[in-house]
Amino acid sequence: DQRQVRLIPIADPEAKLAEFQIEISDAPGSLAKIASILAECGVDLLSSESRTLRRGELAEWHAIADISKCKMNIKKIKERIIKEKIVKNVKIQKLS
Repeated sequence: DQRQVRLIPIADPEAKLAEFQIEISDAPGSLAKIASILAECGVDLLSSESRTLRRGELAEWHAIADISKCKMNIKKIKERIIKEKIVKNVKIQKLS
């Protein structure tokens, strides 16, 4: 019966947050492939959302992640992702 708004942090204070916006082919397994690459790089996904832009052609994935334990810098992560033929565009921005 109470109306409340709660703010719950998605990361600990030591986290280094980054926002990922990735356009990929809309095909089964595309998102899983990119998520696997991010995991290999040490990216800790905290929140994500994906959607189809053009069925069977293009999808986008938006994610917030902790990059504090990454094995490489953002530039190298972006280069690694772009190597995949399923990737159309990648934007990575530090948030903290």
